[in-house]
Amino acid sequence: MKALVGQGFFELDPARIKLVQRGLSIGGAFSKMFPSTLTLAFICLTGFALSYILFARGQFLARKLKFVDKAVQDKDRKDHVGAVPPIGGLIIIPVFMLCIILERLLGEVWLVSWPVVAALGAILVMGAVDDKYDLSARFRFIFQFAVATFIVLCAQAKLGFLGSLFGPGETYTGFLAVPFTVLCLVVLMNALNMLDGLDGLSGGWCMIVLLIFAGAAALEERWPFVWASLFMIGPLCAFLIFNMRHPWRRKASIFMGDAGALALALFIGWLVIRMSQGVENDKYAYVLPPAVLIWVLAVPIMDLFALFFTRLAQKRHPFSPDRYHLHYRLIARGLSTGQATWSMLGITLFLAVIGLGLYVLGTPDYILMYLWIAVLLAHTARTYMKYGRSAMSSSSGP
Repeated sequence: MKALVGQGFFELDPARIKLVQRGLSIGGAFSKMFPSTLTLAFICLTGFALSYILFARGQFLARKLKFVDKAVQDKDRKDHVGAVPPIGGLIIIPVFMLCIILERLLGEVWLVSWPVVAALGAILVMGAVDDKYDLSARFRFIFQFAVATFIVLCAQAKLGFLGSLFGPGETYTGFLAVPFTVLCLVVLMNALNMLDGLDGLSGGWCMIVLLIFAGAAALEERWPFVWASLFMIGPLCAFLIFNMRHPWRRKASIFMGDAGALALALFIGWLVIRMSQGVENDKYAYVLPPAVLIWVLAVPIMDLFALFFTRLAQKRHPFSPDRYHLHYRLIARGLSTGQATWSMLGITLFLAVIGLGLYVLGTPDYILMYLWIAVLLAHTARTYMKYGRSAMSSSSGP
């Protein structure tokens, strides 16, 4: 590692050296907290087992109650045939909350406060009602902004310090911290909801993101973040057994639903905020800086931006349905649904490895940010050149 340390572009600062060194001592840290680890691991396994049972039984109850997602003459929004219960979030989030309660009762680490639980519950209920009755876009947006504002103000989750995001100097949001954070949460909620178009895609994306968060937090010995991530991963694993295509399942028997996509995005967004902000006496005591975390979250955010730009250029509503999503474009190129899902997850992991790798090598935050923006613009330009211009020219007539 000493060979990497020196003057110049890839200089390793003390914080990054400490990150690598902590990885070498992770086993010793686990052994010191062995009894606590067993307890929390038991909670994780309980969450997985309970979720599996609820998914296995709940899908039949949902069909009996006619709580299903029907692919009715809407090929731009739905890519399935038949009636599938959208109960993923309605089991994942309550089981996660149960794990949090068990954690508290057993006197273990406590990170997820009651405002976070309340916000997740509120967005879950709204999403479930939307899954059943198809609420108006205006109401959904107002509700999302209200819940995001609540979690920012009541759960002490603000993006105030952004590191050296745009240059060597430090970047602060100042008095814009609250509206900026609320906007970021709403964008992430809608980005993940729009990504939820193929079997296993949104759940697999959340799984990759949370595993990366848990690993990074473990290297920093920030155990509350580790277990908060793992408590959500347990129910997610059970969900993917029923949602992702594999040799024993030709197609999904349950869906995530708007309720699950919105709630999971809100939780991941809150986790990103907490992991990217330092403590009161040390603003650099973060798990990962925002410039790295945005690489982990890149796929749904970049796709949302490209879609919005292309639709607005066509003078359409940004939420109007079409087949311009990256996962649908992969299917149009001849990939099966399962292959498209795994390709999207591979892209997610590839971009995350780029961000994390460059960070460990000592790349400045602003270089990471400029590279991310370059990838975003390239994807947007490709989407617009492929679909935006062709649609505009065809609509203009001869």
